[in-house]
Amino acid sequence: MPDDASRLIARRRLSLIAGIIGAAQVGLIVLVLAMLIFAPRSDQPALAYPLDRKGRSAMIALLSAPDAQLLANGPLDGSLIINGPRPGFAEMLLSRRVLMLNARAPGCGPSRASGDRQSS
Repeated sequence: MPDDASRLIARRRLSLIAGIIGAAQVGLIVLVLAMLIFAPRSDQPALAYPLDRKGRSAMIALLSAPDAQLLANGPLDGSLIINGPRPGFAEMLLSRRVLMLNARAPGCGPSRASGDRQSS
């Protein structure tokens, strides 16, 4: 029969494990929500951000593609708001060190790239 100290240790271990599992669940939820918010959509403009020099070279090739359309400069240094061919466009650019984000996500694009017109 376990004594009180053993029971206390077992309870604390279970409490610690439950806390770790809870934190992991919250982290996973936050990650999934961020992916849903920032993932580029096929029918919306995208923010193209070069991650390094190789990415900047890929951006030049991106702008020369016949389906790519430059809409505006992005909010980050060296970033651009574009419309490009889909599907697989974002994955192809990521392999060339260019990160693609949804330009309508908070902080990812100027209002003129959103496609919405403001009435005066």
